[in-house]
Amino acid sequence: MDKSASHSALKPVTFNTTATSTADAYGLVAEDVPSESDSWCAGMVKSARALRAGQRDVAQRVPQRAQKVQNLEVTVAQQQKGMEVHGAAKRAGRANPKGERPG
Repeated sequence: MDKSASHSALKPVTFNTTATSTADAYGLVAEDVPSESDSWCAGMVKSARALRAGQRDVAQRVPQRAQKVQNLEVTVAQQQKGMEVHGAAKRAGRANPKGERPG
């Protein structure tokens, strides 16, 4: 049996890593993996680790992005408040301190 046939014969299984875990993990039963597939399995492990590292990176960035958005919302609210104050002052004729109309 060549490598591609032996790899396609593998049947992935799902399992939970802890009793309280709701997320399924995927893997292979070690006894089902032919010994000549060691390098292939090592590559799969590296890929899984890289995927987990990427997921951790995203999980760390989401709160940072949320904080940036919140800061921007505060800045926009402050600018809107300033524009409302300026507009009210202009309507009341106080926008030009000397009371002169441009002309």
